[in-house]
Amino acid sequence: MHTTVGIKHKSNILSLVVDLFTRKELKQAGFTFSNTQYTTAKKKASQENFSLCDYQRHRPLSKAATSTEVKALVIKYLYNNSRDSCATIVDSSLANEATTSMEYSSSAVYYLEIPKRDIYKKLQADYPDLKLCLSKFYKLCPKNFKKAHKKTDMCQVCIAGKKAERKLQLLLSRANYTIANRKQLEDAVHLYQQHIFFKNRQQQCYKNSINRTTSSSCVVIMDFKENLKIGGGPVETGANFYHKKQVSVLGFAVHYQDNTGTACIRYFDYLSPILSHDSLFIIGCIRKFLAHSFMADFSQVCFWSDSGPHFRSGELMHFIFEQLPQLYDKQFYMNYFVEYHGKNIVDGHFGVLSRWFKEAEAVQDIHTIEDLLRVFQNKAQAQQYHNKTSYLSTEFDLYLRPEARTHIHKLRVENFGSYLCFIRVGNKLFASTLSTLNSIDYAKVSFKIQKVKDNRKTKYAPEYQVIDIDVPIVVGPQSKVTLLNRVKLTHADTLAMKI
Repeated sequence: MHTTVGIKHKSNILSLVVDLFTRKELKQAGFTFSNTQYTTAKKKASQENFSLCDYQRHRPLSKAATSTEVKALVIKYLYNNSRDSCATIVDSSLANEATTSMEYSSSAVYYLEIPKRDIYKKLQADYPDLKLCLSKFYKLCPKNFKKAHKKTDMCQVCIAGKKAERKLQLLLSRANYTIANRKQLEDAVHLYQQHIFFKNRQQQCYKNSINRTTSSSCVVIMDFKENLKIGGGPVETGANFYHKKQVSVLGFAVHYQDNTGTACIRYFDYLSPILSHDSLFIIGCIRKFLAHSFMADFSQVCFWSDSGPHFRSGELMHFIFEQLPQLYDKQFYMNYFVEYHGKNIVDGHFGVLSRWFKEAEAVQDIHTIEDLLRVFQNKAQAQQYHNKTSYLSTEFDLYLRPEARTHIHKLRVENFGSYLCFIRVGNKLFASTLSTLNSIDYAKVSFKIQKVKDNRKTKYAPEYQVIDIDVPIVVGPQSKVTLLNRVKLTHADTLAMKI
């Protein structure tokens, strides 16, 4: 038997008799074996391992396959600590892959209410004997359990359009629906798709206009930042918080190419105590912006902005296409992003300004707009030194508007809101629904100039009163009377003991 068995089982057969006979006796009986096989047979005999099964590698418990019960338990805890989302798959064939008796569906999306680590700790507390490490727990978490993210400044057309698409899919999956309901949903989805078409095409036109910039042409994006609140510092009281002064910020980002053909961006920000974000504010800042020596080299300026009422106005159109051509020998374009989709590079730059403001306020008092201006200028100079550039990539200035309001000049265009791009050639105004900058896409539009009295009131932030005396005012007059009366009414011995 030892002679005919396979090589991997010879030591197993030899282990049956290795303790009964000596090595010499076994060889005399006809056994043929090596020293290694003999030693292995002795070990197996001592371990009473006489099995003829193949070799099985030892697999620790931590490496063993996770049971279905453990997987279901993980899903149960995830499901109990999450809430349903409306983002589900409509196909009914995928709708109910429930692993337990709960109403869990692998086709639905669930948003976790607490972090996965906390859910794992709950599971460990309820099942202390469960052998499940954190990394394995993460691997067992299905992909449809997601961390919730708050979305802000979303387009209301896109939100409603996506809902209409989902409702239409759900309606078509059912047999009983009315033609009227289907027609209403189809019309809503069609409008949404048209909105998306113009949004995507206009975004592409925006990128193309940036790519077409040269050393003599530039693209200027303008936008308002959320007002900054000055009057704070490293140490703030409740009174400081409630008496902060707001500062408006209008930013310009200029895309251009330098003399070597390298794409560059420069920012110009205008701080103002004026809180009226109207077209007159924008016109005043554009005047200062175009008067900068940097803008003298450009013969073509392509403005871009969102479709807010302060940018999309007849007053701003009159300034760009009637007044600016009389002041500068330049070609001006006015472009608008599609409604609710005006996010651009200026918004990212505003995030840098917010960070600079927060860092500065933690180390110094910022009580006036001049303090804020110096803070930003110092930050910009530090950035220039760090980037080792020969020019400031961000420049700041104040806008105060010394002139009083008188009249408003408006350039009225029929179907003004339907067009996204305007250009004036001679005495003719051309418009297009997309900013392709291709002459065949532009049509001549009629316009008229209107002059009306400006009845708007300029809104200013209240002045911040800085207390700068040698003796600080600890309490006000009324608080002083209250405190002294409290001291008088308190028993002298008690007050002395407390002190």
